[in-house]
Amino acid sequence: MSRKSITNKDIDRAFERMYKAALMRLKEKGYGVFVSDHEIGGVVTEEYGELVRSLSEGRKQFSHELVDVAVACLIGLASHEAGGCECC
Repeated sequence: MSRKSITNKDIDRAFERMYKAALMRLKEKGYGVFVSDHEIGGVVTEEYGELVRSLSEGRKQFSHELVDVAVACLIGLASHEAGGCECC
């Protein structure tokens, strides 16, 4: 069985969803960086737990949780890029 291919349009749509969600998260919680790798790890772990729990809640909820995990990772990486983590 062959897998369906991901197109550039699929990547663009996924990135757009993540980007919009990241901006909403920053608007809600502020633009402050994570203060440590431990904080980043805690947030990503919490979002991952929600992702796993959503497996039985249907594809739409699972997709939403995938975005949340991606946003947590993106903001963690942006915190590193900003030099804001005490460990960076």
